[in-house]
Amino acid sequence: MGGIFKDSSAPYILTLMVSLLGWMFNSALKGGENLWIVEYETRYATVEGIPTVTIYLENKSLKGLKAGNFLFLCSHKKYQDPSAPPCFANLPKVGVPWQPLRPEKVISPGSQPPIVVDVRSMKLAAIIPIGGKIGFRFGLTEANTPIEINYVVEDAASEMRMLLTSGWSFEGFIWGNYTLLLGYGFFSLLTLLIFWIAAAVISFFRAKEGAPKAPEKEEIIVRLITEGKSNDA
Repeated sequence: MGGIFKDSSAPYILTLMVSLLGWMFNSALKGGENLWIVEYETRYATVEGIPTVTIYLENKSLKGLKAGNFLFLCSHKKYQDPSAPPCFANLPKVGVPWQPLRPEKVISPGSQPPIVVDVRSMKLAAIIPIGGKIGFRFGLTEANTPIEINYVVEDAASEMRMLLTSGWSFEGFIWGNYTLLLGYGFFSLLTLLIFWIAAAVISFFRAKEGAPKAPEKEEIIVRLITEGKSNDA
């Protein structure tokens, strides 16, 4: 591998690598313009005797999310019956089934509260800025009730697509750290370029020092004898 950078083609290889990185940047940016990536996390607990589920939603995409709704659905089959008791229960102190959370690094969800749709579901306006994260705690009638999270598109004709994933995702990691990864890429190429220049300079001076010296001129003495006299030239 190291021999590549000692070759005369090294500048062209580095130029190709820079061009490839630029192409990847433009292609990814174009693809990311029409994609929302939201990672969610659910945590079950009990608050003053009331079972709860806390849901965090984090926007990992390149654009702010401000369209459509998130639907929180109790997926247990018994709640599929319209006559079933409500899945969500009022929380202590607040008197409603939901409570916004504002811990560190979690952005306030704003003034739009969740809306009860039916006995087993609630919806929340999908508003999360770039890199933002929101959190809600919901009261449950029964502990550990499975919650299904869906995204309901607002405009069916929209070109935007939603990737909603539970926990860590490769796509979320890429877009969430896009600028950092791009910086690492350019830094790596710059390091290779500096390495090649340094190697080329070192090779030049080594070649100069190792070059054979020109032979010294041999002194030739010519003696001319004319009329009995000797003359050295």
